[in-house]
Amino acid sequence: MIVTPDIHVTSAGESFSINQNKFYINNSGTKFISQQNETDQLLDCYFADDLVNEDGIWRVKNERDVYQEKYDKVDKDREAEYTARVRPYLEEAEIKKHIGDQDEYIRLMDLAVQERQKIQTENPWPTPPEN
Repeated sequence: MIVTPDIHVTSAGESFSINQNKFYINNSGTKFISQQNETDQLLDCYFADDLVNEDGIWRVKNERDVYQEKYDKVDKDREAEYTARVRPYLEEAEIKKHIGDQDEYIRLMDLAVQERQKIQTENPWPTPPEN
């Protein structure tokens, strides 16, 4: 078979046009031209579209999904940075407070707040999509 820029081949060896906009999607999200299994879902999409499985139903990934992925990454990154860079100040500050060193407690808490602000600047929240 000759493959041209307008013709592509699925992982099952099925050839299709770049303009093909209906695919059968299996349980793992693989696209096929023909139904491979009775559980495959027919979906209006292009081969290059990213898919999302929501409650067992496949759909094309949208701007909201991309935003949520970016938001989750920032949230995870911030949490890791807070643990590594802020928590040590907070823990030491609590020890200083417990032993009565109020000046050192205040200094360490100020450093924790400054570090938290740096982390938030380094990891800004993504802009939500317009509805």
